[in-house]
Amino acid sequence: MFRVIIFDFIGVFSEHNNIYSIFKKITNFKGTTNSLKAYLEQDYNKLLMGKTTELSFFQKLKEVTKSRKKEDSIKKEFLSSFKPQFDHEVFNKVRENFKVALCSDFVKDWWLYLEDKFKIKFDETSFSSELKLKKPAPDFYLSIPSKLRVSTLSCAYVSDEASDINAAKGFGMTTIFIPGKSKEVKEADYTYNSLKELLNVLS
Repeated sequence: MFRVIIFDFIGVFSEHNNIYSIFKKITNFKGTTNSLKAYLEQDYNKLLMGKTTELSFFQKLKEVTKSRKKEDSIKKEFLSSFKPQFDHEVFNKVRENFKVALCSDFVKDWWLYLEDKFKIKFDETSFSSELKLKKPAPDFYLSIPSKLRVSTLSCAYVSDEASDINAAKGFGMTTIFIPGKSKEVKEADYTYNSLKELLNVLS
């Protein structure tokens, strides 16, 4: 039985499952989400890996989208786009029985802002910007078990992506799938329609 629950952020704790759709909306980009991703993916990955600065990234975003907004304004709107997808009381009940962790391709400083906004605490967190790793690097998935000094066999990994589920399963973790980027993952041990549904079961 697992005692540690590792959550992805994008598409699980956030209502968004595509970061580029947020960039498109806040800049009023006229092209498609996929075309914006093609323009920005390399720069965004550099940001996640700590190889460029936030300012440089948001300047690139302005250039690509031809937005007239200031970089600080774009960042503020970007972070304001994330909305909590959970009930605090239920989440706290889950914490009484499990250790909870967050592990995501995301910028740690952004999460520190959202952590305060969401009024939520995890026992441990791992982000690409601090690990200098992105999915599907094995050490990305092993970072939380390592930090908490637990076996992967005692962990459950929650994601909306098939690649995450398959990687976590390969390390012996229990896998919990919530439809999002991927619509169905038959290999997952459990499937729930939403984070709220999962938390209600775990509480």
